[in-house]
Amino acid sequence: MKKTVALILTLVMVLGMFCACSNQKADTTASAQATTASAETSASQSASTSTSANAASASASASASASASSSTGTAIDPSTVKVGLLLSGTRGDESVHDQAYNGLMKVQDELGCEVKAIECTDTSTYVDSLQSLCDAGYQLVCCDAFNFSDALATVAPNYPNVHFMILDTVVDAPNVTSFTYATNECSFLAGVVAAMKSKTGVIGFIGGMEIPTIQKFEVGFEEGVAYVNKDAKVIAKYVGSDNSAWNDPATAKSLTLDEIASGADVCYHAAAPADLA
Repeated sequence: MKKTVALILTLVMVLGMFCACSNQKADTTASAQATTASAETSASQSASTSTSANAASASASASASASASSSTGTAIDPSTVKVGLLLSGTRGDESVHDQAYNGLMKVQDELGCEVKAIECTDTSTYVDSLQSLCDAGYQLVCCDAFNFSDALATVAPNYPNVHFMILDTVVDAPNVTSFTYATNECSFLAGVVAAMKSKTGVIGFIGGMEIPTIQKFEVGFEEGVAYVNKDAKVIAKYVGSDNSAWNDPATAKSLTLDEIASGADVCYHAAAPADLA
């Protein structure tokens, strides 16, 4: 059962692994050139991570189906599994929420699980939303953002038979799988592309909420820029320091225009819905 749980959780969240990367403004052709240009050391490893998202999703689906018989030898019918997803915002962000929801739809379409997604736009609803899924018999409950960590730490011990998953942070509980990854490797490639595209040598970075995960994006991006052009300048700005930063496209636009006015001819956003500015 645990193997099947892990595989289904991976399928639900695998696209969310590239949440902030999804809104890069560079085109795919330039990205392919960057992958070739940085084919050595960590850049090569990052390219492998970035370009394997679709393959990983398909592989997870196939593996989950193939492992209907767990190590215990007991066959598990996926149609009897209920998978819930909590979004820390609304769909339509063309970023983490849409990606996580698309993963949930794959679980429904390819495995036949019963699924439900809840959009949580108010942090005060986190605990109630988690409990509602658990009380409704959902065996797997996924949280698509670190914001849920406190609520999950409160709820998970009360539902020991429910499996939980959370993205971008660690919740220390036996029934919680914490999904973290090397965000700096994703943004390294974006930095390589940006440096190759820039003619001014001035490049902008816009982060959403100033938190360690997005700061890692910034560091990786800056390292990617320096890999191509050590003399290039990166101007880094953040939309804000609380959850509202993710949903403030007006401020993101203003910061981007400031960077352009300072000479930036390529700007990279790691700001989720605020990217839609």
